[in-house]
Amino acid sequence: MRRSARCRRSWQLSRSILAADPVTGRLPLICHRCDEPSCHNPAHWACGTAADNWADYIARRHAPGSPLTDTRGPRGRAAAIRSAILTALVEGVGPGEVEVAIAAAGAAGIPGAQGALF
Repeated sequence: MRRSARCRRSWQLSRSILAADPVTGRLPLICHRCDEPSCHNPAHWACGTAADNWADYIARRHAPGSPLTDTRGPRGRAAAIRSAILTALVEGVGPGEVEVAIAAAGAAGIPGAQGALF
């Protein structure tokens, strides 16, 4: 199943049935507002069009600290976070330490914002 179909199904399970556009007959696109590629939290989703999703991407793709700027790419970022979670669980740390490991793995690939030069 394609990612877009999974997102639509998840949306419908968590919120309501999606209605097709009366003109085109197409279902809306599920846009991810948190920019975290591996996020599956329905609270971070919004309905929109491909044009809406593209405009959001263009507006946020160079924002300092954004997951979209991760040098590892979406797949590498998700793999690093997954690895950090698994390592923390194997080590038997508490939930707070797992969150710290997730934050550190996520931040590792994001270039820092340049400070003032003068």
